[in-house]
Amino acid sequence: MTDDGLTAFSARRRLRSTLRRIRENLGLTQNQVAAELDWSISKFTRIEGGTVSIGASDLLALCVFYGVGPSVQEQLLHYRERAKGRSWWHPYKAVMPASMATLVDLESDAAALRMLATTEIPHLFQTDEYAHASVTAQFGPVPSDETTSRTALRLARQSVLTRPDAPQVTLLLDESVLYRAVADATVMARQLLRLAEMSRRPNTDLRIYPFEAGAYGYPGGLVLIEHRAVEDGVTLYYDTVEDATTVEDPTEVRRHLAGFEALWDKALDRNRTNHLLHHVATQYAESGHTRPWL
Repeated sequence: MTDDGLTAFSARRRLRSTLRRIRENLGLTQNQVAAELDWSISKFTRIEGGTVSIGASDLLALCVFYGVGPSVQEQLLHYRERAKGRSWWHPYKAVMPASMATLVDLESDAAALRMLATTEIPHLFQTDEYAHASVTAQFGPVPSDETTSRTALRLARQSVLTRPDAPQVTLLLDESVLYRAVADATVMARQLLRLAEMSRRPNTDLRIYPFEAGAYGYPGGLVLIEHRAVEDGVTLYYDTVEDATTVEDPTEVRRHLAGFEALWDKALDRNRTNHLLHHVATQYAESGHTRPWL
């Protein structure tokens, strides 16, 4: 993050969203702008979509065509300069797929995170032992330095929760996650107690979605990211069978926000969630069995 609090990722987002908003306020289509500037439509859509960077001369040409004032032009140029920087996770690039890079950047730019976890403890809440076991299970026998790097990345991401402007986190955890033995009983007990401890932070609200609450339509979980710039709205991130997807369409995002809230309303309250976390942690610690009837 730079001295003005703007990450390279958030600068890229601000640049593209501001350019798009100016065009839409002027009532212009992408085709009209591309034709006026003698650009190909593919060039313009890639610029406005943020898939390619924009040169200073092209940005100034857009500013002149849009008729923006000096202060707006200066701000856009500022965003462009900030966008050149590397994200903090660059040292981990070799072990980070593109979809995860997107999520990590979104986390860094978040004012609030709503998370539904269905298969394991989210990376932002994992202990080092749990994270190492999860990485080993997910990626199998790989060189130890790769496992170490993947684990270190998960732990490094957690700093977003303790920074001065940390996002407000609302975590909905499927009850099955408590019983999925990603690691041995001792590690699982410590992990659940860590969850209970983190849930007491002022910026964290954690609830358990119990088995009795029924089925739902998010097998891979989801993350809803509310950006620090209000005009950037909310982004939906969710895993699919083959990859991960981000959605920014406001109508679609509102639908999933409503779906999340409906699940949240069925969750255990804070006290019952805390009781269950401690109860299962005690079972792990004392007997190693959380379901003795099996």
